[in-house]
Amino acid sequence: MGITPLSFQKVQPGTYTIEIRMEGYTPYTTTGQVIAGQNIQLSAALSPVLVATPTKKAAAEPFVLVIALGILCLAGYLTQRR
Repeated sequence: MGITPLSFQKVQPGTYTIEIRMEGYTPYTTTGQVIAGQNIQLSAALSPVLVATPTKKAAAEPFVLVIALGILCLAGYLTQRR
């Protein structure tokens, strides 16, 4: 627990799971065994979380409305001509 670089002293022998995490990044997790008198150095690189960027689509409603009004005007014009 802490901020990197981080070191621990007098760690009891055994199996440990290490997790490195930071907001906006995919956590890094590894498991390993510590043996008495052993020095271990761990290097890890966190990858940014990929966030889907929403794409903007052109709104179809105004286009459809303009076409519909154009057809209505044309129909009204043709009806009055007869």
